[in-house]
Amino acid sequence: MAKDEPVWLAFLSIYNTHPSFYPALQRALGRALIAAPETALDAYIETAPLSAPCDLKDRQQVAYCLEVFRAGTDVARRRLMWTKAFQRWREWDFEAPRGYLAKPTLSELDFAVLGYVKESVDRKDCTAEQESIETKLTFLECTWFPTITDLTTARNRLISRFQPYAHAMRGNTEENWLAESPNYQPSGSDTLYVSLRFS
Repeated sequence: MAKDEPVWLAFLSIYNTHPSFYPALQRALGRALIAAPETALDAYIETAPLSAPCDLKDRQQVAYCLEVFRAGTDVARRRLMWTKAFQRWREWDFEAPRGYLAKPTLSELDFAVLGYVKESVDRKDCTAEQESIETKLTFLECTWFPTITDLTTARNRLISRFQPYAHAMRGNTEENWLAESPNYQPSGSDTLYVSLRFS
């Protein structure tokens, strides 16, 4: 099926937009992706859900699918999938309904995003990205926003973006690629002033 692009896309448009509705399908879908053409990987990533706040049930089902894919493929093919997922995740940037993100969140594609960070980004670049996010957080208070809501959203997007990099740097994530919650705090984001300012 994965080699028939129109049929595959139609299939994913129904069954991949809310993976938690079809848990029994996820491991079979992961096996199908192992030998699928690159266009099929594109379709999988493009139809996968991304929502802010994250739907944790969908996130877990995507992880079940991609665990099977990871186990059955080589590093080069995994990197191909992870890169596609990372690019979509980065472009999406936690775009929330009505543009407001009330608190930091995770993403449904976190398994693949963490795969990208762990298998395609070296520790030096991972640390540099974390420091870049921390710098941007520092300058938020010096940036003009139309409303406090816009400021809060910008801050929460940066903290959300920080999560996979921080999780990847932990030593116990070799098997568990999913953080349980967005609890990693960038430097300077957990001071008393900040907690009072954004509480």
